[in-house]
Amino acid sequence: MKSVRGLSLILAVVLICAAGCGNVVSSDNQTNTDATSDTIEPDTGKSDEIVPPEIEAVDCGGADYTILCREAGTSYTFIYSEVFADEQNGEPMNDAVYKRNTIIEDKYNIELVSIESGDLLALAKRTIMAGDNEFDLIMPMISDAFSLAVEGLLVNMSDVPHIDTSKPWWMTSMVNATSIGGRNYFISGELNLSVFNAVGVTFFNKKLTEDLKLGNLYKVVNNGEWTIDKMAEYCRQVTNDINGNSEIDSSDRFGLVCSTFAWQPLYYGTGSSMITKDGDDIPHLVWDTDRNIDAIGKIVSLLNNTEETICVNHWSELQSNPGAATYNIFSEGRALFFSEVMYGAMQLRDMQDDFGILPLPKYDDIQEKYATYVHTNHSSTSCIPITNDNIDLAGCILEDMAYQSYLIIRPAFYEITLKGKNTRDEESSEMLDIIYDNINIDLTLVMNRSGLPIDSTLRSAMIDNRTDLASMIASQKSACEEIIKKNTDTILALD
Repeated sequence: MKSVRGLSLILAVVLICAAGCGNVVSSDNQTNTDATSDTIEPDTGKSDEIVPPEIEAVDCGGADYTILCREAGTSYTFIYSEVFADEQNGEPMNDAVYKRNTIIEDKYNIELVSIESGDLLALAKRTIMAGDNEFDLIMPMISDAFSLAVEGLLVNMSDVPHIDTSKPWWMTSMVNATSIGGRNYFISGELNLSVFNAVGVTFFNKKLTEDLKLGNLYKVVNNGEWTIDKMAEYCRQVTNDINGNSEIDSSDRFGLVCSTFAWQPLYYGTGSSMITKDGDDIPHLVWDTDRNIDAIGKIVSLLNNTEETICVNHWSELQSNPGAATYNIFSEGRALFFSEVMYGAMQLRDMQDDFGILPLPKYDDIQEKYATYVHTNHSSTSCIPITNDNIDLAGCILEDMAYQSYLIIRPAFYEITLKGKNTRDEESSEMLDIIYDNINIDLTLVMNRSGLPIDSTLRSAMIDNRTDLASMIASQKSACEEIIKKNTDTILALD
């Protein structure tokens, strides 16, 4: 296994492509912290429960198989190398990646080469547009993958042999949500490690729950009663003037701590979407439905009510590093809930109070299932560049990598998340099953870097405490519809 990091090194390297294989013989503002170095042996018992993909081995004669990835350690939540693992070192995720890679390399007689770039989008565009077959696979962030797709630089994954996105090692709900006209130019699965860290969750302080006699929150979730209104109800019981200055300020205790980014996980936890698709799989904006406006209104109210929430963007003294402020407030025991992505579990390992992990709250108790949001800028996806001249092999390797990741990497990540003192309980494991089995995504955020301004609009609405949501949405609806149509028409016009 090889890795090349940094743009200058990448440009200096001459890569061997695997085109000749044949002969059939598979939050926004935070900085990184290192993951745990505890040694574990991933549980691979899943192999007895599912049918593996029936893909015959291909002898590639020891050729390099080159995958372009984002550089690990350069982006919030993106702390693990998704492909590179030079040797086993006792770090759980590294060792899981190494084990998976070894299986793939042995089966196909290849050497996996991980090219890690701090500017994957620019490098991918430059090489593909030049017609250079340097990369066999690409793993960009989801919003960048859409940018590459609309420029016609990616293969339609819907036509790639061997890939079965109905299998549990692919995130089928994400695949279905991001297709346009039956076309998928990127798909996410268990091999996309950053997705594990980028899902939205609710952390809660167990000590505060016990001290304030709030009951068993896991039971509330299992009873289907964990809703935004229920969260607000709990929050009102927690906010308190703990510094004794007779007013609520940023040094006090709150029910919920978050930043304006929290509109994303909270909204998508309600099972809502701003873009839906018709019978022909064509996306249409539904931003202005009564349910959507009501869901956004609930979130605006929650984030702006100082009797319930400390939204750090509202406090001038917290603006130097609002991301760090959210972690500090929660880790100091000054908030019952923290709305963040899963990466927070690792950043909170030194927190004195025990904490637990809950799914995102539902819209109401009628909502059938809990829904899990995934951050489109901090999670990766899998793509094949149009310069790849062996699509059949690409399909084999992607399917097998996703399958082996399901067996090996997912259990390793569960162990990391649950291993610390803070989440060592059976209930947390049950919560993770709920969270990771119900991931959803909305084209609204996928198109975030392709002209659609809804995210920035709603972040501003959270800061400004907008109550005229219907008129605000109406004023932007036409322009947003034009952007969605332009992106859709571009995708449909691709060969």
